[in-house]
Amino acid sequence: FNPPYLSSSKYKDVALDGGKKGYELIEKFLKQAGKFLNKNGFILLLYSSLSKPRRIKQIIKQNGFNEEILEEKKISFEKLFIVKLVNV
Repeated sequence: FNPPYLSSSKYKDVALDGGKKGYELIEKFLKQAGKFLNKNGFILLLYSSLSKPRRIKQIIKQNGFNEEILEEKKISFEKLFIVKLVNV
């Protein structure tokens, strides 16, 4: 899942707008995703250091997933994370 993950600005762009704080779309997705996965199913998720990673980690845990960081990449003004979320 490569969701929009930047916080809303005065110029709306659905390809970038992850909500007022930047993580709301990820939160909405994860609240529902577990219902559609097998017991050992998983999600690959991309998020940015600009979208409050600590809060995203809390959301992941609150929704019953274990997180494994597969890749981190620093690009100019942000760090990108690709994580594997396992439904437990």
